Amino acid sequence: MEFIGLFFPAIVSVLIKNRRNTEADWRMPRVLFGYGIYVLINVFLTGCIITYGMGVSGVTSDALASFPFFIKYTVIALVMAVIVPYVEAIIGKYIKLTLTVRTYDEKSEDHMEDHQ
Repeated sequence: MEFIGLFFPAIVSVLIKNRRNTEADWRMPRVLFGYGIYVLINVFLTGCIITYGMGVSGVTSDALASFPFFIKYTVIALVMAVIVPYVEAIIGKYIKLTLTVRTYDEKSEDHMEDHQ
């Protein structure tokens, strides 16, 4: 039950993200990397909701062995798994980050051409 509770909701996130994109990218390294990120985000958010929202402290992975807690955890994790790809899309739409990487030689040549 621990494996299902911790790793299954991230599959839902990956499927939602790839269904929303018109050009779904199913290449294995990219999918596994995205899946790993979704696992971390979903487990973190679910843990925060259980700890701070429900007021249950000291929860360990052994708690997933009890069926009532497993059901609560899995439902919360599935809700987070559905919400996270949409929040990611909204953030990606309004926040852009562009990096330009050049070598030092190219940079110095550009400066020399500007001064001539």
